[in-house]
Amino acid sequence: MINYAIPMIAIATLSIHGMKTAKAKHILFMPAMAAPSHVKSMLPLAKELLNDGHNVSLVQFYNEGEKITSDSINFIYLPMSEASLIDKEQQTTIWRRRGVNPWTFLKSAWKISTASFRSRHNEDQVEFYQNLTARKWDLLIPSGLHYATNTKGQAWIDYSTTLMLQCIRQLRAAHVPPSVELTMSMETYQPRNFKSRLIGVLDYFVQQNFWLLFSTLLSRASIDDFYTNAVYSIGSMSSMLDIILPQTMNTFSIDYACPKAANLTYEYQNFVEDPSSKGTIVFSFGHLADWQGAPVEIIQAISAAFEQLPQYRIVWQFNGNVSMVSGKPNLKIDPWIPLPALLQHSRTVLFITHSGIKSFREAVCFAVPMLSIPLFGDQVRNTILTKFHGLGVSLDKTRLTEETFYKGILSVLHNSGYKQRITKLSAMLSDNLIDETKKGSFWISFYLRHPQSASHITTPMLQPIRILRAVSLPPSVELTMSTLLMYSIGSMPTMLDIILPQTMNTFSLDYACPKVGNLSHEYQNFVEDPSSKGTIVFSFGHLADWQGAPVEIIQAISAAFEQLPQYRIVWQFNGNVSMVSGKPNLKIDPWIPLPALLQHSKTILFITHSGIKSFREAVCFAVPMLSIPLFGDQVRITALMVMHGFGIRLDKTKLTRETFYSAMWKVLQDRSYKQRIAKLSAMLSDNVIDETKKGSFWISFYLRHPQSGSHMRLKGITMASLTYRSFDVLGFMCILLLAFYYIIHSVQEHILPLLPDKLNYDVR
Repeated sequence: MINYAIPMIAIATLSIHGMKTAKAKHILFMPAMAAPSHVKSMLPLAKELLNDGHNVSLVQFYNEGEKITSDSINFIYLPMSEASLIDKEQQTTIWRRRGVNPWTFLKSAWKISTASFRSRHNEDQVEFYQNLTARKWDLLIPSGLHYATNTKGQAWIDYSTTLMLQCIRQLRAAHVPPSVELTMSMETYQPRNFKSRLIGVLDYFVQQNFWLLFSTLLSRASIDDFYTNAVYSIGSMSSMLDIILPQTMNTFSIDYACPKAANLTYEYQNFVEDPSSKGTIVFSFGHLADWQGAPVEIIQAISAAFEQLPQYRIVWQFNGNVSMVSGKPNLKIDPWIPLPALLQHSRTVLFITHSGIKSFREAVCFAVPMLSIPLFGDQVRNTILTKFHGLGVSLDKTRLTEETFYKGILSVLHNSGYKQRITKLSAMLSDNLIDETKKGSFWISFYLRHPQSASHITTPMLQPIRILRAVSLPPSVELTMSTLLMYSIGSMPTMLDIILPQTMNTFSLDYACPKVGNLSHEYQNFVEDPSSKGTIVFSFGHLADWQGAPVEIIQAISAAFEQLPQYRIVWQFNGNVSMVSGKPNLKIDPWIPLPALLQHSKTILFITHSGIKSFREAVCFAVPMLSIPLFGDQVRITALMVMHGFGIRLDKTKLTRETFYSAMWKVLQDRSYKQRIAKLSAMLSDNVIDETKKGSFWISFYLRHPQSGSHMRLKGITMASLTYRSFDVLGFMCILLLAFYYIIHSVQEHILPLLPDKLNYDVR
C-alpha cells in the first residue's frame, strides 16, 4: 500500500454542508499527495483567492521535513507517521520499469486510489475527518488525480496539478478518436503514423478496462459524477504547450506561473560563472526519485559520462552515496539545489530532467533545452511533448548507459535548433492577455457570484457534434481554407450560445453593450407617462420592409396593440401609417432609438426579429422578448432565447391578433422571463477582460508570433477520415482476430485428428 497517498476520496465522500450564500466565504483545497510539489502547485491560486477576500484552507498530508507553512493560508495538517513517500515496489517502478507501459501508470493510480479510499477508516484519522466534516465549506477544490465524489449539495472543482486524464474529455462531451490523443505508450506524437494510432487504440481499450476495474472500488456513476458535474475541470498545462484538442467552456488550464528572478548563493555563483566553463548543465529528478534506491549501474554510467565533459560545469541534485560518483571539480553534488535560480541563469545550457510538470514548465519558462529521462506517471507524457515541440531529446531509463547518456547530452548541446525552438515557445507562453492565476481566481469567484452559471457553461451534448474546427471531421476534410485559418472568431458570447467543444483558435468576441443614452424630450414624455404600466418596444430592424409586409399581419398586430391601452408601445414601422391604429398609447416611427429605449427602466417587453444585435442588446438591458424570426440566423437565435427562458416565439406564418396578443400577455404576466434574463445579463457583464481587447490581443499575438499557428490548430484536422477514425487500425485488428480464429479452427479440424487417440484426448 502506498502510505503517502492523500485520503482525497475519503474527504470527497463526506457529506458536507451545501452553499448557503451567493458568495463563498470558505474554500478548501485538497492536493493530491504528500509530495511538496503538489501542495506548492495549488498555493498560487489559493493565495489569489485569498486576495479576492475569501477564507482559504489547504489540507496537507505530510511527512516530517516536508511540512509547508504560510502566513496567509490556513493549513490543516495530517501527519503521516512512519510513512515513506515511495515504497520499495514504487522505487522498482521508478528506476527499472518502463513508464510507457500503460499498466504501470494505471497500477500506480489504482494503488493511490485504493489507499485513499481506505484511509477514512483508519482509526488514527477518525477524529481528523470528524473535525473536517464539522466545518462549513462553500467550495471544495480537490485534485483531479482522484476520481470520485459523493458530496451532497456541495460544489466542487476538479483541479489537476499533474496531467488531465483522458477520461475527462469524454465525460465533458468532448471525446476525440484515439488517433489524436497523446497516450503514454507512444515514443513520439505522430497521429498520422499507423503504429502510433494502433498504440492509441490499444491504450484506449486498456483504459476502458481499468475503469471497469476501478468501478469495483467506486461506482462508475460516482466517477462520472466527479468529472461531469464539477463546476470546472482545471489543468496545469498551458493549452499551447499541450496537444491542442477540443475542450468545453468549463474545462481549461491555469498555466504555471514562472518564478521571479532569484539570485544564486555566492557558492553557486562562483561555481557556474567559472570563466573556463562553456556553460552549466543542471541535473535534477525532483523529490520523489530517491537516488539511494537507484541501480548502481545507472549512477556509475551517469558519473562516467559527466567525467567526459570537463569543459562544462555540472550541478547534480543527488541524495545517494557520494562515494559512488565522480569527484571531478567541474561536478557539484547537492541533495537540494536552487533549481529555478539555476535554470534562469544565463550560463545554463542544458537541463537533464525527469520531466515532472513543474520542472518541465520551468525549463520552458527560462528557455533551457532538455534531455528528458522520464521515470513514471505524467513525466512520460511531458517527455513526448518535449520531443513533439522540438525542445530536446529523451532517453529510456531502462537502457541508460554511459555511451547513450553522453551522446544524448551532446546531441542537445551541439544542436542550436533546440534552443531556438524553446526560446520562441517561451516567448509565446509569456505573452499573456491576463495573468493565469488571476484568470483562475476570476472564474472561481465568478461561479461563487453566479452559482446558476454552471448550467450555462456545461455542454448539453452527450456526444460531440462539432465539425472541422472542433471534434468530428467529415469525410471531406480537404476544406483547406476552413481548417487552416489562424482564428475563427464569432460574435455570440459562448455562455449565451449552445456550449459545444471548441479549439484554442476558435472563440467569440461578445457584443459590447451600448453605453447609457438619453432619450429625446419627445420619447421621454411618451414612455414616462404616469398612467403607463410599462413600455413595449417593437422593432424588426432595417432589413424588414413593412411596405412589403402582408396586410393581414399589419392589421393583426395593430388590433392586438389596441387591446393594451395600459401600456406605451413604440413601433418601428416604415409602412402605410393609415393601416395601423391611431391610439394615443402607440407611437409609430420609421426609426427608433432602440438601445436608449431598451435600457429605459420602464421598458418591459421587446418584440423582435432576433437579429444578433437586437437580441444581444435585449440581453444587455435584461428585457424579456417576444421573438418573431424572419430569416437566416434569427431562427437559431430565437431557439437560444427559448432555451434560456428569456421569452417565447411566434411563427410569422401563423400570426393572428389572438396569437400575438396572447404571446405578449404571457410574457408581460410571467415574471420568470425577467428574472432569468436579468441573471444571465449579470453573468455576461461580469468579465475578466474587455471582449474587444481580447480580440485585439490575439490578433496582435499572431502578428508578434507568426509561428504560433502550428501550436494552436487542432491536431488531426488535415487527416483523412479513414486515419482520423482509425478505421485502418480497427480493420487490421479484425484481420488478426480472424487469422487467430482460423489457425485455432485449422488445428482442431486438421491436426488434432491425426494425433494418437490418447494424446489427442490429453491435448483436448
